[in-house]
Amino acid sequence: MTTAADLPSSEKFIGSVIEGSRELLEKAELDFNIPQGYLPTQIALHLPQFQMTDIIKNGTVNRALLLSECLRLGTRLESGFLTLPPEFQKLVLAKTRETKVVRRYPQISQLTINGQLTNLSFGTVDSPTGFAIQKILHYLANPRRDTLYHFGLFVKDSSFPLAYVAFSPLDRRYIQQSLPFDTNEGEVLVLTRAYNINSSPFNAMSFLISQAIKQVKINQKNLKAVVTAVNPNVLFRGTIFKAAAFKPFALVPFVPQYYKGNYVTRKTLSQLSPAEINKGLIETAKFPLTPLIWTVRVLDRRLAKSFSRPLIRVSYETYSEG
Repeated sequence: MTTAADLPSSEKFIGSVIEGSRELLEKAELDFNIPQGYLPTQIALHLPQFQMTDIIKNGTVNRALLLSECLRLGTRLESGFLTLPPEFQKLVLAKTRETKVVRRYPQISQLTINGQLTNLSFGTVDSPTGFAIQKILHYLANPRRDTLYHFGLFVKDSSFPLAYVAFSPLDRRYIQQSLPFDTNEGEVLVLTRAYNINSSPFNAMSFLISQAIKQVKINQKNLKAVVTAVNPNVLFRGTIFKAAAFKPFALVPFVPQYYKGNYVTRKTLSQLSPAEINKGLIETAKFPLTPLIWTVRVLDRRLAKSFSRPLIRVSYETYSEG
């Protein structure tokens, strides 16, 4: 019998479950005709609603549980995907990633391994498309209705972005308190959503993030910093943020909640009325998870030195207070 004492840390545990189920996950993605990589991320996000000892039985992955979750989450992904315009579906399903973004001022292009150039453009994403990406394609599947800016990188003549980022106001006290300077309204924004299709150029996200921050800085001249979180529990490493000059400054508890089996953010829950939600159906993670790594890109050089310090560890109590 497998006991909790026999199991590894959450990050390694989730990674080992995903790796041990790779063949099953790949088959499910083909069966549902969804892009590669989407389902493993969803499984990783939703595994904590189960006990570790229910996920691993007698030293091996509980295949029945994984099959059930693949069916449930694959069906949800497929249903959402089919609501996208056909042009966007085709873009999202493209698999080959053999390009990189190059800037030959003033033109932005993607350069293929064969040396061919295709024009790209940076610009705003319309709100309906942005919120569709947040709801259907981004792994959290919880739109941020307080989004201030939607930006994207587009292939020439396409109405839909191959990479997308969104920014919202900083409204969490525990993050404000973790910053080594006082903040006024509009001085710090949160990069809340970052998404790119599988076939986007290798450096598309870091390029887009940098371009988007430049544009936001034009709109908000008092902007001092942009912060964002990296979630290692879904096997993200934060490479794109490091490439875009973000640096870690705080570790924050990750305590996911689930409503009717689906991950739901605290913000989404807070926006639901009592008539819309049955609190008896809200579940919390069944095992402790690796903290989120909050990172910052400082835009005011005078503040850069203030981050030369050990990472701040936010307590669960402080996190719970908001």
